[in-house]
Amino acid sequence: MGASTAKERKRAKKLIAPTTQNFDFAPSITRGVTSCWIKDEDGVAYFDAHSGPGVFNIGHRHPALEEVKRKVVFGYGANEYPSHESNELAEKLVSLSPGNFDKRVFFSSSGTESVEAAIRAAQIYRRSPTMMAFEGAFHGRTSGARTLTDRAHVTRYSYPAFPVIRLPFPEALTEMGNPDNFMKCVRRMLATKNLGEVAALFWEPIQGEGGIRVTSHEVFKALMNEIILPNGILLVADEVQTFSRTGKWFASEHFGFSPDIICVAKALGGGAPIGATIMREGVCWPEGGLYSNTWGGNPFCCACALATLDVLKNENLIERSDMLGHTFEKVFTKELFRLVGNINGVVNISTAGMGLMCRIDFKDPRGNPLTDLRNKAKKEAFNRRILLMSAGDSALRVMPPLVVSEEEIKWLARELTESIASAIKSL
Repeated sequence: MGASTAKERKRAKKLIAPTTQNFDFAPSITRGVTSCWIKDEDGVAYFDAHSGPGVFNIGHRHPALEEVKRKVVFGYGANEYPSHESNELAEKLVSLSPGNFDKRVFFSSSGTESVEAAIRAAQIYRRSPTMMAFEGAFHGRTSGARTLTDRAHVTRYSYPAFPVIRLPFPEALTEMGNPDNFMKCVRRMLATKNLGEVAALFWEPIQGEGGIRVTSHEVFKALMNEIILPNGILLVADEVQTFSRTGKWFASEHFGFSPDIICVAKALGGGAPIGATIMREGVCWPEGGLYSNTWGGNPFCCACALATLDVLKNENLIERSDMLGHTFEKVFTKELFRLVGNINGVVNISTAGMGLMCRIDFKDPRGNPLTDLRNKAKKEAFNRRILLMSAGDSALRVMPPLVVSEEEIKWLARELTESIASAIKSL
């Protein structure tokens, strides 16, 4: 660690309230930030393999966003007065999002705000506070979103804002990814519940913080057809992290059902703070004043989002992410076997995900998480100037910007296998 990075790390520890900051790295916005690479305060370049995290899908300092910065000025948010930029963005989101029905859009400044708006809409529409959510879920850190969340380090010292029925997460290729097993479990859990009082099911098509876990298509279809649709329960897709990253604009498009409400943020603004809650028109709250905020839909952030959507479309980044995800998995698997051989009898290291929302999972032969090995591999990768984030108890989150080149993806896969091989040897 250089002198400048160490200085900023020390200042942050003294001044900044505890958050999720990683004090090993202090990025500089003046010493070179381009595409998939960022530099620290000492000018050392690092590969951003988590997109900051999940925000910079079109890379750092894309020329289209730099142009927005030069042309668009700050102004009133859309929740004070309408603007051309917010209207244009709402129109595009309505058109892009799944569901052949009329929609309304509420703008905010973050993912957790977009979830809070969805909670408000569902509770008003169904006249009930009760929600369904999945184990391992992460929906945010504000009161309602935190109530839906099932991560101990987030919910500690919390007081639930409303009742939540917690379902097992139907991860593909697991016991709960089998429709018979899952539905038998769920029927037993719901036998004494009044499903008419459930306002909405909150669902991440791919759990992010929970470990990059992909929903089983078969289980989701069974749950929707037997429980959700017959009881009029709203489906809310939390796409804050999956938006544009899984080979389609929205990950929910892979599953065959159109959500009543979709929450997006993170990559939507390309780095500008913006969230959006896209609601079936009849589900949106019926009158003004029932929900609002100050800064949502401001012209600058909406202009950044519009430019981001254009880049995603014009550079074919969404479809390309599917190909690059397969490339990463293929190279990673080949290189890992070359370096460490068949170690599944001792350590099970596997990849999963969709598009460029990937994970590397570390478990023992019985399926127990190898958290120490995961953390050591992450540290080894950092020593190779690669920035990663953990996910769940056993996974590393691999989510580079969608503008990553095929050569960089192959390089990343090789470097990560080298990191893992070093971690195994050291442990």
